[in-house]
Amino acid sequence: MKNILKNIGGKVSRMDSTKPLMADNNNDSEDGREGERSTMYYRFNSGRGQRSQELVSMCSDDDVHGSSRSSESNSAQGHDDQYTERSEPLSFPDPPADLDLHLAQHLDTAADIVESELRRLSHRRSGDDRSCLTDDLLCQTCAHLQVLLQNISTSKNCFLLMNWVSQRKTLLDKSELGELDEWETKAQAKLLEKVQEEVRDTLQKILDADRSQTGHDHEAYVRLYLDIIQCINAKPKLAHEISSTLYYQARVVCFEELLHFVKRYTSEQDEILRKKAQTWRENPEILQFLKTLRTCKELRKHVQTEGTAIKRSLLKEIEELLKTMEALTLKLLNQIVTELAETCLTNYFNSPNRLCKPVDRQCDLLATLKNHFPKLEDASEEQRIVMDEAYKVVAHTYLKHLIQKSQRNLRKHWSPKVGQAVLADAENLHTTISDLAPGVKQWNGMLLMIQELLDCKSMDTLKLTVAGIQKDFEEQREDLELLPGLLRWKGLSKRDVREVLEALPDSPPMPSSRPVRSCFCCCS
Repeated sequence: MKNILKNIGGKVSRMDSTKPLMADNNNDSEDGREGERSTMYYRFNSGRGQRSQELVSMCSDDDVHGSSRSSESNSAQGHDDQYTERSEPLSFPDPPADLDLHLAQHLDTAADIVESELRRLSHRRSGDDRSCLTDDLLCQTCAHLQVLLQNISTSKNCFLLMNWVSQRKTLLDKSELGELDEWETKAQAKLLEKVQEEVRDTLQKILDADRSQTGHDHEAYVRLYLDIIQCINAKPKLAHEISSTLYYQARVVCFEELLHFVKRYTSEQDEILRKKAQTWRENPEILQFLKTLRTCKELRKHVQTEGTAIKRSLLKEIEELLKTMEALTLKLLNQIVTELAETCLTNYFNSPNRLCKPVDRQCDLLATLKNHFPKLEDASEEQRIVMDEAYKVVAHTYLKHLIQKSQRNLRKHWSPKVGQAVLADAENLHTTISDLAPGVKQWNGMLLMIQELLDCKSMDTLKLTVAGIQKDFEEQREDLELLPGLLRWKGLSKRDVREVLEALPDSPPMPSSRPVRSCFCCCS
């Protein structure tokens, strides 16, 4: 405690620093003490300007010096009238009724009283006496801090009190920290309780606001996950200014609340997106799907990068919930695209009126894709993920419908050059998807090879071509499963198909479904 008398700082002093502290010139001895006291006062106030923006100073109870004044009065002889013993008790103001609003002002007022008393104690002759009186002041200050802690109700004010104490603890000897440590333990418990309440309440408000928002601008698209991340980061950031231990404890509380939030959010999105998937024809808007993908992905990324030292089981549960929601979202979108592709391509391959006009032949699927999956700059990454899956579905569905139609009918309604017609459709498909999602991977490779397959005249050439297809499109397993049917559609007999497939390193199974075989009788 001896060092506190020279190091503690506070608000800018209201005393006129241009006037001498002592005005008594009766003898040289008093002049010497005057110079010492002036030096102590200067050191006491030297750091105040630098700390003017810090939290307000500590304050103490009304009777903090009741027991110290009687002992001080016995040793006050030799001091001038400015530092004679006070005749009335040192009194601190009662905390205001609205303490949460006026805590800073209350501490400002009390700080003036504390600093005045510390200045007076700094001029006592006896160091032991000063130490005893200052210890008593510290004890009464802790008591007053406890009163304040009991009457505040926000984490902000808990941080205010704890931050002040943590800064001042460096001025004390370890042997003098007992009461402050005990108070700090109580303050931490209350702080974490308030952090939990406030974070849970804020996350709920964020979710309520997201439910009610109707805009589709960039801010509305990203606001949800940005607000969530900001919420769970804010309290630990404040706690880090006090101690690394409190920072970790606050982060654990916030991640636990994030888990509760993710459970509520994913449950609601599951219900919302399933309903949208059922009614997509009436309401083809898919922005909610894309926004859900973005939100889950960003939250999962935050958990992975910022979850250091958090219990692994907690992080894993959050990640699994988000992964499951992402998978469901993509599954529902694939269902929509598959149904869309099946409907449009069935009409495309079966409508005589459409097929009889080769020059104007256009697949409604491409226009429908543009309507259901418009180009969205804010959702470009999610759009690319979704359109990548949609591209595979559409290309596979097209190939499936193609081999179910005889070449004779296609030559009649499309063009004598069926391979070129398929090639044009494949290129239009890629152009459409690439426009909606620039950089998307190309999945129309099997369709682009139709013309080359039709041009193969010898079995050896055909075997080499098919082997190349199998190697180049090994990622397109579903398309390769249609390879036997594609060879039958070309006009090969079952025996020839078997011969070609048996020459491959990894031969696909022969077709067995009746609908696929039934169309091959009229291939030529």
